[in-house]
Amino acid sequence: MAKELAKQYDPSEVEDRTYKFWCDKKYFHAKREKNKKTYTIVIPPPNITGQLHMGHALDNTLQDILVRYHRMAGYDTLWLPGTDHASIATEAKIVEAMRKEGITKDDLGREKFLERAWDWKKQYGGRIIEQLKKMGSSCDWDRERFTLDEGCSKAVREVFVGLYEKGLIYRGNRMVNWCPHCNTSISDAEVEYEEKDSNFWHLLYEVKETGEKLELATTRPETMLGDTAVAINGDDPRYKHLHGCHVILPLLNKEIPIVCDEHADMTKGTGVVKITPAHDPNDFEVGLRHNLPIIRTFTYDGHMTGKADKEAADEMLDYKGTGMSVMEMSHRSKAFDDIIKEAEKDIRDLMGIPDNYKVLFLQGGASQQFSAVPMNLMKNKKAAYIITGQWAKKAYQEAQKYGEAVAVASSADKTFSYIPDCSDLDIPEDADYVYICENNTIYGTKYKTLPNTKGHTLVADVSSCFLSEPVDVTKYGVIYGGVQKNVGPAGVVIAIIREDLITDDVLEGTPTMLKWKTQADADSLYNTPPCYGIYICGKVFKWIKKMGGLEAMKAHNEKKAKILYDYLDQSKLFKGTVVPEDRSLMNVPFVTGDAELDKKFVAEATAAGFVNLKGHRTVGGMRASIYNAMPIEGVEKLVEFMKKFEAENA
Repeated sequence: MAKELAKQYDPSEVEDRTYKFWCDKKYFHAKREKNKKTYTIVIPPPNITGQLHMGHALDNTLQDILVRYHRMAGYDTLWLPGTDHASIATEAKIVEAMRKEGITKDDLGREKFLERAWDWKKQYGGRIIEQLKKMGSSCDWDRERFTLDEGCSKAVREVFVGLYEKGLIYRGNRMVNWCPHCNTSISDAEVEYEEKDSNFWHLLYEVKETGEKLELATTRPETMLGDTAVAINGDDPRYKHLHGCHVILPLLNKEIPIVCDEHADMTKGTGVVKITPAHDPNDFEVGLRHNLPIIRTFTYDGHMTGKADKEAADEMLDYKGTGMSVMEMSHRSKAFDDIIKEAEKDIRDLMGIPDNYKVLFLQGGASQQFSAVPMNLMKNKKAAYIITGQWAKKAYQEAQKYGEAVAVASSADKTFSYIPDCSDLDIPEDADYVYICENNTIYGTKYKTLPNTKGHTLVADVSSCFLSEPVDVTKYGVIYGGVQKNVGPAGVVIAIIREDLITDDVLEGTPTMLKWKTQADADSLYNTPPCYGIYICGKVFKWIKKMGGLEAMKAHNEKKAKILYDYLDQSKLFKGTVVPEDRSLMNVPFVTGDAELDKKFVAEATAAGFVNLKGHRTVGGMRASIYNAMPIEGVEKLVEFMKKFEAENA
């Protein structure tokens, strides 16, 4: 009996069976045959953010037509399928789905969130593949890939490392879409544009040379803090007399140039345009044409860069409604008691300071503690000093006034360019302590391994590396440092001292103010302390905590230092003065080998805005101090300048 044909075409009845037959027979699988021409398409991998749409259907149909044509024409044909993790866009989708469930990334933690991400990939990546198969796409499914597959990731790393080693990857400033929430750049496709009503703000910039006022209008007055020029059209007759002149930037009282550029439209407004290269694509292009500096006025999380400074400035006149500045309030007041207690709590949290250590906020600088250390600790009138630079040497010389200071190691033989081996020092048995300057500001060295003190108390001056990286406080008897490098204004010393070392048994004649027990018993309030300096230190502690703590600080500092050291290591003109294994993250000395060329570099660098680069007289050359507050961009700009100088002078 004849089979009756269905009145309607049922694709599920025919297509699934046919497609399975094609796949089972490996009709889409490419086998390399030397006698055949090759034809390959790598599928533009769809993002696993959802499912395919009509645009994907069209694009993949066109690819399939080309692939099938060449396959039938006898080519060795490969259509390589895959999907893209599209991390930022996918994360946004996952976060949005979680939000509907009433949970956040913070609620889950990193590992649980990653589990969610992989589940999402299985669901939507699998759906995309099934959609492609439903379309009849003749992909080689045996070769399906995901962009986070180990093989793909390894290939990407190898390619990029290879390009970097060939000098084909370079770092530069570009205008990007930035997400202040994710703290990363995003693509144009991920941006949703929205028009909003705004206002024109009219500003007056005074011309330095003539005293006249230039009027301009802007919808973004807050970005004026990042202005690096004012533009006029070179053909504008109104302003021909101002070619080569400068204006004074309001609020900052800063001199910036007037540049002639076609971006300034003579027919619009006054024909005068403020130029902020960091915050406008057109201004960025003007900046490139005129070699203008780039100054960001917003932090990565979307705040004005001066937010913390503004808070301190506001509180300078009225601290939390007291009607008083921190500088004028009593150190015995409840308000200041809260300030110093909160500061102590935050530094204890940051450094993991045990309960059996006292934190003292003292007046003066580290040099004052050169005397306080032996006065408080020299019970046997003997101490061991490791001389690794100017400040360790000064501390050693000061200690000689109070007892026998023994130099058990020194790197003076090679101008303090290394840290001596401290694994088996000849430390006198009756030495009261072993003293080091952990980071040597002038010479750019840093202890990576603490000395073997053979049971003796370790005392460390950490002024130049204070709060730059995590530290195990229990390895020290005393840690102290002047705060002016990384922590706060000059005039404050923070000393972290194990309690058993704080006693009344001090050298005869020790001034009351230098006796640690005096300060410890009074909780740093024996006399009027440097109140405002302590207050600012407290602000910095909170900033470091917000940045992610000392681990994050270390990563930030390592990244900065690597940029500069990597350049020095390959430079034909400049070279570092410190052995690589003892390099400081904070202080980077370098030379050209020619004293006159060093002078020229310092002079040109100063003119370009890179100040205080002249090295110490005992080392010569230059020294870049890149403390916590130095942004990565600052180091990048220095390296750019050094490359330019090298190209012109090598």
